Amino acid sequence: MNQGPIEIVAPQVVALPCEVQLGDHRVYRNVLDDAQLSVDVLEARISTHAFRLAQDRRPGRRAARPVSVSFGAGDKALRSARRRFAGQRATPIRWNSGPFFAWVRKAAGVTLVDRGETRRGRMHEAHIEGVQPPGVELARAVAAAELVHYGRLDGLSVRAEASTGAIAEVCEVARLGRRAAWTATLAEAVVVALGDLLRRDRLQITVVAGSPLPLRAFDEVRELVMMEWAHRLAGAHPLSLPAAHVAQLFGERVVDLTINWRSGDRVPLRVVRPVSYESIPANIVQTLRWGLGGRPRVAALAQA
Repeated sequence: MNQGPIEIVAPQVVALPCEVQLGDHRVYRNVLDDAQLSVDVLEARISTHAFRLAQDRRPGRRAARPVSVSFGAGDKALRSARRRFAGQRATPIRWNSGPFFAWVRKAAGVTLVDRGETRRGRMHEAHIEGVQPPGVELARAVAAAELVHYGRLDGLSVRAEASTGAIAEVCEVARLGRRAAWTATLAEAVVVALGDLLRRDRLQITVVAGSPLPLRAFDEVRELVMMEWAHRLAGAHPLSLPAAHVAQLFGERVVDLTINWRSGDRVPLRVVRPVSYESIPANIVQTLRWGLGGRPRVAALAQA
């Protein structure tokens, strides 16, 4: 049986740091194919799907909508990259599926309204359909996902280290649990604490480049190191968790923050993408087209 031509897709291995940053996206060179570029959008995107309401809906009333959050490369940015790089193919970064969480603020901290895994593919999406907690009628909500890809370090080496005292100090400085900002992810809280120690020379990151690199490249390498450190400190906690949901980073667990990356090494490209939206209990809207069961489900108002 003739099944037509078979397309062989080369593995996506990106060179780190990125080739160039344009607006809200980064463009990476593919290590295995010079004619292919990989694009990543730095900001998460929100899309909404309208509910159909009852016929007696009041004029001007805003319809409640469920939230679909995209954490990957968007079509608009991808087309823009194609225009900027004529003659080269651009594809979105193929992130591994990662944990996402959605939460709202409560008097004693935060409450998770949904959790799960992003849908793997060109567009990493998380459809938020969690249970609205009692006592929260209309509130700003936050969703965040942790995504991981791997790239090859190109033209530089990195050494990073921290003393045991500095590691303990991160736990003291990081604003977690009751001290956390309710919108902050665990990644944000830990990276801010690491940045504070780095400014005070309590941590060391050394980058050696074989040829001159723009300052942007060094900034990106620092991001790679900081996110890897945050991942090690967080242990079993996903970095996309709300910081208010984590009381402490670790107990008696030994954490090694020493990093030795050389040019050509396969290194993790780790990001946490947060996005905010307005939540509203869907039972306020009388008739929805899909079943709610016995509990109100989280929907959302489209952002202006």
